[in-house]
Amino acid sequence: MKRSALISTILLLAGTQAIFAQNDINKENDINKEVIVVKEYEATVSDAFKINFMPEIKDTIPVITKFQYFIEPNVPEINYSPQQIPAAKVTGEPIQQLYNTYLRAGAGNYTSFLGEAGFNVLRKKEYTAGFFYKHQSSLSKIKLSNDYKSPAQFSDNSFTMGGEKFMGTKSLYGSAWFERNVFHYYGFNPVFDTTLTDDSERQRLMNIGTKIGLKSYFPDSSRINYDFSAGYNFFENIQGGYQNHVLADARLTNFYKNELLMLNINVNYYNKMSSIDTVNNGIIHLNPGVRFFGDKWRIEAGLMFDVDAYSDSLFYHYYPSVFLQYNVIEDLLIPYFGFSGGIKSNDFRSIARENPFTLPGLQVKNTNNLIQLNLGFKGRFSRSSSFNISGAYGVYEDMFFFLPDSNGIENKFNVVYDNVQLMQFRGEFAIKKSEKFNAFLTTNYYHYTCDSQQYAWHKPTYDMTLALKYNLKNKIIAGIDIYNQGETWSRIWHNDQNVPEIIKVKSIIDVNLNVEYRYTKLLSFYVNANNLIHRKNYYWSNYPVQRFNIMAGLSYMF
Repeated sequence: MKRSALISTILLLAGTQAIFAQNDINKENDINKEVIVVKEYEATVSDAFKINFMPEIKDTIPVITKFQYFIEPNVPEINYSPQQIPAAKVTGEPIQQLYNTYLRAGAGNYTSFLGEAGFNVLRKKEYTAGFFYKHQSSLSKIKLSNDYKSPAQFSDNSFTMGGEKFMGTKSLYGSAWFERNVFHYYGFNPVFDTTLTDDSERQRLMNIGTKIGLKSYFPDSSRINYDFSAGYNFFENIQGGYQNHVLADARLTNFYKNELLMLNINVNYYNKMSSIDTVNNGIIHLNPGVRFFGDKWRIEAGLMFDVDAYSDSLFYHYYPSVFLQYNVIEDLLIPYFGFSGGIKSNDFRSIARENPFTLPGLQVKNTNNLIQLNLGFKGRFSRSSSFNISGAYGVYEDMFFFLPDSNGIENKFNVVYDNVQLMQFRGEFAIKKSEKFNAFLTTNYYHYTCDSQQYAWHKPTYDMTLALKYNLKNKIIAGIDIYNQGETWSRIWHNDQNVPEIIKVKSIIDVNLNVEYRYTKLLSFYVNANNLIHRKNYYWSNYPVQRFNIMAGLSYMF
């Protein structure tokens, strides 16, 4: 301790001596200097670096706290009585009022008349029934290409009635009909110098028929659903020719697992009597098949077995039947493919419906459709528009074509036959904007390849139909129909030549307009204008149809 004090005293004395020595030096070097003070002196102490950590205790023995607990449920007593809620009342849409009787009448140029009457039983759970009658006639003449006004009066009358009795899972149905058509063979080759009277070329066709059937609606898929029917039809002309037609049908369906089994049996017997044809004919169609289902696809496969029997011959035909469909994009695009065939019956009644100006009691062979291929796709562009585009290829034996009969003035038609290959392309487009506006367009293109005939006589290469309808607040309903058919070919004979002349039948353009004004829900007035462009159209050679014609009338319901 004494040693430390001694050292401190020595150091202090040495420092003092140094200070005095410095002062002596300054005095010896005295220099005049100017000092500029910018700001007052501020003493600062710089921050020191510190070790910043918290003390921590490292314990090698962890302490684990253990405890037990339990929850004792305690349900509180709640004394609450809810108020009674009144039952909800569900009200459906108001039932639209229906009327069971319908009347329609009208008249127009060409001394034309129209009358319609209909009746239906309204909303019966046990049965339904009704009838409909229509009369349409004209008492005028039509000018031919040689300016001769030929008698073209006609009168069409038809009456149909039908009903159905519902019996739980079954129903009994039936129908009956009567048709009487009077017309004249008014068209003839103008090279013949002749005139026709009102009765000289008059024809009357009468058709009477009935059909009755029984079908089932079993909801159990394990049971066989059926549809049995039988019918009779009598057809005759004014010359005394007639045809008895007896038919029977049976359709059976049954589900086996997820497949639908089908069996269709159809029998037709034709008893004919005319100055041209007395050959009876019977056709039996037997078609078993199966239908497979998927979420997006459907397949149908079967076999068509046809028997074509005549009074002096018998023919058997077999046709495979396949149909495929696949829903690619949720009903927006559905491609499909079909392969089939079959016998097409050609009887007195069907021929007269296709061309009423044929020879009375004309004998026509049945047509054998050897191959029928169909390929297309359908779908919709939106909720209100849809389409269907397809192509078909068919091979036919004994396809018939109409040509004017050379034994006379060529005002009646006979038939010629040929084996034909037919390619067809079809397009359908529809637009429906609720009940206010809708439009429909159909186009067809045909290409015939005949073995022996020079042309497919009276068969157009194309046809098109455009239909537009507009509903203005359910008060005024207007529609327009436009039909266009391509040129056709026919053959006529000259009385002084043995070589026939091939003629071109010009295309058809037919524009029709109809307007209805609903004065009330029960009473309405209408105007129908046909062939607006006043064109001389020929559906059959030598037979022009009426030019511009208009009919006006009223409709009434009660």
